[in-house]
Amino acid sequence: MNIRAHQFMSLDDGEITLKATVEITPEGAPPPGKLSLTFRMQSAWEGEDFAVHSLSGVTLSKQTFDIAPQHFGTPRLAKAFDDKYSLAIDYFYNVPGYVPEDGTGAQTVTPAGLNVRCDDAPELQRRVGCVNPDFTPTVSFPASTFPTISPHIRRSQALLPLQGTKNNPLNRGRSANIDTNRNAACSTAKKRAMGPPPPSMVEPQCDEYPFASSIQGGTGSQIAWVPGAENSSQGRTISRFFRENRVVVGDKFIVEP
Repeated sequence: MNIRAHQFMSLDDGEITLKATVEITPEGAPPPGKLSLTFRMQSAWEGEDFAVHSLSGVTLSKQTFDIAPQHFGTPRLAKAFDDKYSLAIDYFYNVPGYVPEDGTGAQTVTPAGLNVRCDDAPELQRRVGCVNPDFTPTVSFPASTFPTISPHIRRSQALLPLQGTKNNPLNRGRSANIDTNRNAACSTAKKRAMGPPPPSMVEPQCDEYPFASSIQGGTGSQIAWVPGAENSSQGRTISRFFRENRVVVGDKFIVEP
């Protein structure tokens, strides 16, 4: 019997939240029965359980299901930067007289890629929180909301080596470098070479991709004229995305136009 879990993440300040998708694959042809699952957060520093959440009555069949967000409380070492936690899953297959092919009805699995980093990073205003550092979050700029910026990102990703896509994510840069990157991307000479903005565009501004807030931003960025209000909305979206997903300096993220 194989049990896997993935898509673990925490978005709550100072509190670990489990948002898991669980996959169950029985081995052989087990008789009808139910699974009991227990999720435990284990501190790598303290070597003991942190919190527990249990599910019972789960049907043993090949299936994938989502677990509603479960709050595990505030980590004991939340203020220690890069504090590590891992998720362990205990399961028990309750069918009297039946022994699964793996030799036991009870087992503990610790899925790979389900770690937790707790931090109080300065770029997140020192607000304590936790996140899975092995998960790469995605920020989206749909054309319905960003009619000028979305196609600009799409064109830029096609011209550049797919920067910001799943196979080549961007990395958050230092806040101190944003103005330098933006000035390098949208220099007077480059804006002059780009030509004038469309006459009908309201408050045109130079928009760069990759973003000035990324390590990849700066001299090599693609630029385009975009409406000022849309550009401001993009900036708010990026800031909120970094904050809610706890993207700190160096962390990877994906951009979806």
